[in-house]
This record gives sequence, structure tokens and C-alpha cells, in this order.
Amino acid sequence: MKKLLIIALAFVIAIAPAVFAKAAENQYYLVEGYVTPGGGGEITRIELVDDVAAVEVTPGTDYAISLSGEEGVIIANYPFGVSFETAPDLPFAQLDEARFAVLVPYDGATDEFNLVNRAGKVISSAYAFAWQQEIISFDVEETDTGFTLRWEVYYEAPSPLDFDVYAVSEITGEKNVLAYRTAERELTIPYDWLEPGDTVVFVLKSNDGSSTLTAESEAFNTPAGEAKDILDDEAWEGEWQYEAEDDLEWYWYLIIIFFLVLLPVGLIVLLVVFLKKRKKRKLSK
Repeated sequence: MKKLLIIALAFVIAIAPAVFAKAAENQYYLVEGYVTPGGGGEITRIELVDDVAAVEVTPGTDYAISLSGEEGVIIANYPFGVSFETAPDLPFAQLDEARFAVLVPYDGATDEFNLVNRAGKVISSAYAFAWQQEIISFDVEETDTGFTLRWEVYYEAPSPLDFDVYAVSEITGEKNVLAYRTAERELTIPYDWLEPGDTVVFVLKSNDGSSTLTAESEAFNTPAGEAKDILDDEAWEGEWQYEAEDDLEWYWYLIIIFFLVLLPVGLIVLLVVFLKKRKKRKLSK
């Protein structure tokens, strides 16, 4: 018996580094922010995400996210490019800011994230300190029609908190997004949002713009029935709201271009045509 315990302990010690390395490989910092045509900018959000292979960013070296550790030692730099043009066929329209999202491999030694320009000047800095917030409670109540999730979070961060909520299947391992960057502290989940006959664990992610904390519930069984895709307005309200604002900005850009460019050009063309016809009439007389 003692020999078996020694062999088991040796096996655990042998595979532990590989397990931890695999976990680190699947974790990334998602660094988001914006830059302006005048050279300004800000890091607005840092989120620790799992199982993300890549984030689509514009290739280039206009800016970079620089990671530093203890005593300001630079760990790595991740360059990216930006574009302020709204579309190739609208050369007169430019954005007031260009947003970026950079995926950075997780490194527990990173203390500070710096947004730097091509000259190496630091434009904005952010820190990843989890002590700025604490998830005090994450409660799940099962009802006749589904689940009610409630949570309480203590934080000292200057920026507001937002939350992601998932249901992770213990059978298939699939992650079902129930809410994305919501500011609410309560969420009602109908049974038909979830796969029938499943066993799920609810996961809460709290983000304060510089650090991310995670809490998990106990496992719950879902009854048999039919599931549906989540297209709930409340769960995606924030994301749809940003899309609506983008559409509104495009609308105003088109109006401005029409009045400042297309309308004057059209009037000039009409005036030239009118003068040419008038000159022809005089010559014919």
C-alpha cells in the first residue's frame, strides 16, 4: 500500500508541470482600448480569458502593448496597427478614434500594461491587480421555470464593474453565454435557455477594467425538453446598443459628406452646364 502511494505521488509530481503549463497556454489577457489621430489613447479594459486562439487585430507597428513586471522590467511587446478611415470609398470621412483589441499570452509575472507608440512613448498604463474587487457571494436559486442567479461584489476600482455569466456543461464541456458585460447583479435563466437533460455549472466573471475574477456555482441538472438559442435582448443589450450607435455615426457621416462635398460639386456642375448652354445660344444668334 505504501509503495502504491509513493508511485502515485511520483506520478502527480511528474505530470503537474505539464498540467499547469497547459492551463497557462489556454489563458490570455484581452487588452482593449482606443487611440486618436492626434497620438492620444487609453487602455480601457483588461480581461483574463480562457481558450482563445486569436483575436483579429490590424497588422502593423503603429502602436504596441508593452508588458512590464517587477521594478518596471519589460517582459514583452505586442505591436498592432490601427486605421482611422471608415471605408475606402469615403476618403473624407475619418474616425475620431480607432479601437483596438490585442491578445496577450497570460504571464503571472506581468504587473503593468503600457500602450506605447512607435517612438516608444507611453500613452496609457493599466494594472492587473485582483485586490481591487472581491466576489462576496454567488447564489443560484432553482425555480419552477428555471434558475435565478444573484451575486454581490465588493470593489474599490474607479471604473464600473461588468459581468459575464456562463453555463458550462459537465457532460460536453460546452460553454453557453447567458449574459455578456452586463451591469446587473441578478439574472433569470429559463430552462429553455439550457440544453435539456444536462448537468451545468454556472460561472460568473467580474471585470473592473483592469482585473478579472471568477466564481462558480455547484452543479445543477436541467429537465428534459427543448432548448433554444439565446437571442435575449437583456443578455446582449450592451453589444446591440454599440452596434446601433455605430449605425447612427455612419448616418451622420453620410449627411455631412453630402452637404459639404456632393451638394457643392453638384451645384458647380449644374452651373457650368447652364453657362455652356447660354454661351451656345449667344453664338447661334
